Amino acid sequence: MTVSNEQLREAGRRWVEAWNRRDLSAILEHYADDVEICSPLAKERYGAADGTVRGKERLREYFSAGLRIPNLHFDLIDVLIGVSAMTVVYRRENGALVTDCSEVNDRGQIIRMIACYGEPPVRKEPDKG
Repeated sequence: MTVSNEQLREAGRRWVEAWNRRDLSAILEHYADDVEICSPLAKERYGAADGTVRGKERLREYFSAGLRIPNLHFDLIDVLIGVSAMTVVYRRENGALVTDCSEVNDRGQIIRMIACYGEPPVRKEPDKG
């Protein structure tokens, strides 16, 4: 079975919606059991030298920590399509631009994802004069 471009775009939209609902089960439905994700946050949270989280159960723990961020919210910008791949482009609640580039299997499940984070914008203090 081949996953269509529209199915990938819809999967990207549903993924963002699941995060915004804080629905861990719905988020994890997008991932294969043997998934690998590489993220600077994995390095930060787990001290993983290569920044990689392997397997759906470990991913559950990793995402659970993210869901504890009080005002967590993703604003979808676009879902870009590649060959058996998609990149979800979104802005986080802190204003940082993020891309999650994912390779998918023939069922459309993410088998490998690389997350890239921009810097949050610098917030200017209001003039007090």
